Amino acid sequence: ETPIPPQEILSPPQILLDTTLRLPLIVLDGANIAYSYARENHPHNGTKFAPDYRGIDIAVKYFLHSKFLNYYFRIQVVIPAQWMRSKPRAVDASTENALMQTDQLDILQNLKRNNMVFEAPPRDDDDAYVLTIARRADYHAHNFPTSTMQHYFPLKGGYVVSNDLFRDAITRDTDAITRERHLKKNYNIEYSEVVSLRHWLESGGRISYSFFNFGSTGDAVDLVFQPYPRHSLVEAIERQRHS
Repeated sequence: ETPIPPQEILSPPQILLDTTLRLPLIVLDGANIAYSYARENHPHNGTKFAPDYRGIDIAVKYFLHSKFLNYYFRIQVVIPAQWMRSKPRAVDASTENALMQTDQLDILQNLKRNNMVFEAPPRDDDDAYVLTIARRADYHAHNFPTSTMQHYFPLKGGYVVSNDLFRDAITRDTDAITRERHLKKNYNIEYSEVVSLRHWLESGGRISYSFFNFGSTGDAVDLVFQPYPRHSLVEAIERQRHS
């Protein structure tokens, strides 16, 4: 895997001069994307899939080479920590496949060298990290009075890229909000409504995606990453590309 040139990661000069600007953070659900790419790229493998990190690489490069106005994005990929180990996967049946695993690992190591990887600790729910990191970025971007982000980038400060609907997380969040509301009511404590996870996701916090084939044939093809075209951020990116 060819290392990403440093100049493609560093922010443009005009951003570096503006210390109050907080660039939008794109948080990729690495597991969701890697397994989705594997299913699309090897549809004849039945239900036995190993994560294919090339999907992560393609998705990262889509946002890495995208911008809104003259501003680029920060990118963070959340993956299970064990993915950074170099041992062959369970589906590797030969040294040839083990070598492929090494090539796959190079993708993650390259992203880590460029500070784009967050490793979720073993046994932890990586979805929890995906959602927390993105929502925290959104909160910070829109709750600092000196931030010029709202002027230059009137969208969210953090986004999640995933096809996961996060139903379990939404249920936990709804229950927590309900408990807090009842607790404060019982003790006559003023309660301020908070933005629920469901609302945040449905109001544009989550960007769904798909991989598609431009026409190549064979057992394994090179797929193209396409985020949901009608998402407000993706619409802005595509308008800029074609302007």
